[in-house]
Amino acid sequence: MFTNLTVSDAMSQSLFKVKPDDDIIEVVKVMGEQKYTSAMVVDDQGHLVGIFSDTDGIDAVLKISVDPSFRRKVSEFMTENPEVVGPSESLVDIAQRFTQRRYRRFPVIENGRLVGLVSRVNVLKQITKLSRL
Repeated sequence: MFTNLTVSDAMSQSLFKVKPDDDIIEVVKVMGEQKYTSAMVVDDQGHLVGIFSDTDGIDAVLKISVDPSFRRKVSEFMTENPEVVGPSESLVDIAQRFTQRRYRRFPVIENGRLVGLVSRVNVLKQITKLSRL
């Protein structure tokens, strides 16, 4: 039933993008206010250079709670060169990758450009929608 589904069927195209030099405090504030679980870190040309996750944000907040003068950039906490997927990849294959890895999301890259994000929740929504669970 879902063997024909691809990443593009489930991915989100609404992304929160930040720059490597952005202030960590400002990014964490926006993530909390807007309920984002991650930010795609892009360079000036819009190419993906990393992911800043909610876990990275918590790590930064903990460091700030110990040292209120702590001020850093996103690049110091982000995961560089994250594993990515393509929009035409099988959703079943991506679901299996989620069960085998600790990742909660994969950036979706097409022709070198960031075009979306597929998360575990995206996969679950698509599978349950089709299987009528």
